[in-house]
Amino acid sequence: MTKLNIKPDKENKLFISLSISNYALIFLFIVAAFFIGIGAYAYSSIEQARSNIHDSKYLAADEELNQSVSYLIKTMSVISIQISDWDEIFQQLRNPAYYSYWREHRLLSADIMPDYITSAEVYDHSGKVLAELSGSLFPPNIDVNSLAPSLDVRDEVTSLVLYYPVKRGADNVIEGYLGLRLPFIDSLISHYSFRYIDTDTLLRTGAGDRIIPLSDAAIILSYELKSSPEADTMMQILKNTVLQLASIIGVLCLMFYFLMVYLLGKPLLEISEYIDKLIQSNPGSLTGGVHSMFPVSELEKIKSSLNKYQLDLEKANSDLDEKNQELWVLAQHDSLTGVLNRRAFELEWNNSKQLLMRRRVGVCMMLFDINHFKAINDTYGHKVGDDVLVDISSCIQKALRTSEKLYRIGGDEFAVIIIGDTAEGELVLAQRCIDLVQK
Repeated sequence: MTKLNIKPDKENKLFISLSISNYALIFLFIVAAFFIGIGAYAYSSIEQARSNIHDSKYLAADEELNQSVSYLIKTMSVISIQISDWDEIFQQLRNPAYYSYWREHRLLSADIMPDYITSAEVYDHSGKVLAELSGSLFPPNIDVNSLAPSLDVRDEVTSLVLYYPVKRGADNVIEGYLGLRLPFIDSLISHYSFRYIDTDTLLRTGAGDRIIPLSDAAIILSYELKSSPEADTMMQILKNTVLQLASIIGVLCLMFYFLMVYLLGKPLLEISEYIDKLIQSNPGSLTGGVHSMFPVSELEKIKSSLNKYQLDLEKANSDLDEKNQELWVLAQHDSLTGVLNRRAFELEWNNSKQLLMRRRVGVCMMLFDINHFKAINDTYGHKVGDDVLVDISSCIQKALRTSEKLYRIGGDEFAVIIIGDTAEGELVLAQRCIDLVQK
């Protein structure tokens, strides 16, 4: 390879060539000082805004949950008045003889009863159920002086239990009481449009069966917040901060651009032109090179090494191709007989199965096994056994057609995969192999 002789310009003797890393460090120190200050300011602003928004959203969500419970109670109060005015309720209070049948087949299926009410019970004026039925989720007696709403927590279901007086007449005389049971969380979601609470995350926490006052509902409920308009405020703050950072970065980038044009742009252009000449000519045939003095020491080294690297790369690629070809041959062939090995057989067999999935074609696998091969090895030794394997594989290969390949898949086992032939042709081929081996 032709060596490039670079003669330094006398005018550049006093010029000091620094490494590109030194220039980068100087610039990075300047940028870092700006980014640290701006980053601290932006982070503080965003964190403060996020904290304030988060706190306000949770307060609003708690208030929203209380409002949804109050709204549900009001709704159920209206519904209970409508149910209490039902004539059949008063009929059962006067004569509860058929109450069990009426409750099972009439009460919950009536048009006046909403579908989301899962169970109901009627009590007399003293708070005693009209009939004790097996499987009822209501108590047989209630305290008529304490009818506060409650939550019945059982397994995975949390039910809201409500009791309302059944009144009739101008004097609103209490003739009995109506008990209603409905799924608490599902009813909240279906009756109230939540703004802050993500209803998909509204769940009950804790385990164990218990009855708690409705006023303690917040204790057993957990939820996540929806994304809200307050998030826009935080994003606006972030946007303003990013704009401020972008302005500063823009100024720094301009400084960096003009600096790098001088330090890297012009030298890289000369190197690029030299590389074009290397591409268009044979490696090592150039008698000249880039003679300008570069202010970056790394570029000086690159300039003087391009030709050598190109030659080394071409040689390495050539050697690698040869080694890869040798490795492929070794990996696919049996070292003793020279025929294809089991790895190649499995690859060909998988390819044949893929072919059968695409179109119908005849496939035959011919298996050869040498009789009494172990006895030959034991009697005459492994050297003779190896010669037998080599001779038999050679005979079979002579019998095969050009497109057919022989594989050694085991110690004394050989196989051939034939595609597209007829059964008669395959039998003829098998007999030809046997005849050649016998000769």
